[in-house]
Amino acid sequence: MQRADELTEVREYFRGNTAEWDVGRYTDETYLGRSRLALSWLRQLPAGASVLDLGCGAGHQSDGAARLGLRVVSSDFALEMARTTRDRRGPGAAAVVADARATPFRSERFDAVMLLGVLGYLPDPRACLENLNDLLRPGGRLIIDVAIPERHVLLHQLSRAASIPLGRARRGGNGDAKPGFYARTFTKYLPEQFEAMLSAAGFRTVACGGAGFGDIRLAGRAVLPWRVEKAITRGLNALSRRPAGAALARRALIYVVQAVKQ
Repeated sequence: MQRADELTEVREYFRGNTAEWDVGRYTDETYLGRSRLALSWLRQLPAGASVLDLGCGAGHQSDGAARLGLRVVSSDFALEMARTTRDRRGPGAAAVVADARATPFRSERFDAVMLLGVLGYLPDPRACLENLNDLLRPGGRLIIDVAIPERHVLLHQLSRAASIPLGRARRGGNGDAKPGFYARTFTKYLPEQFEAMLSAAGFRTVACGGAGFGDIRLAGRAVLPWRVEKAITRGLNALSRRPAGAALARRALIYVVQAVKQ
């Protein structure tokens, strides 16, 4: 797990990649699926409910929540992301520069909090979750996600199993290679680890879903057209959100949970 000082690298990355998160990521069915799921849960809130989008990025979820008639405060620790969110939402939008580890908001301020794509970057996720519990009113909702280690992701597992008979299953890369940005700064969690953290911080999980399930490859090569891959991903995303879909959701690239403050 990364040290707190490594968040400087994270901040600089997001400051320099605003355009990618504003446009490029939201052509991917994984990120689109996560957004649809989060907004479907927010749609259950009464009009005028207060929502904090913490780690708002380029503001896609903030904008969607505001269009549902919710009172949304957007916050990101990268100034450029907060500015992009404010521009997306238009005049009067509340976009704050703040760190998820030490927010400036008063206790029991919000009816719901979204924390999407953030927890894996934090050196002390439990402290963050306890802070989120404090920000929520009694019975308030937390919509949050984690990334799952790839060896547990459904289509990656199937691809490895199918490649073994060919004698060409991909093996680990060069151990001397310098790890990339995400390997250095981002922690992935098993679903049971994530759920235990939520419970310890005073939350009860009430719904879950998955977003993205990897892709199908044989000996490292893609075997399906991208349009087919996209359709499969969208279908699996939808199945994972059904009441009987929890086991499937736990095999997604991104495991998304709605939890209630106890």
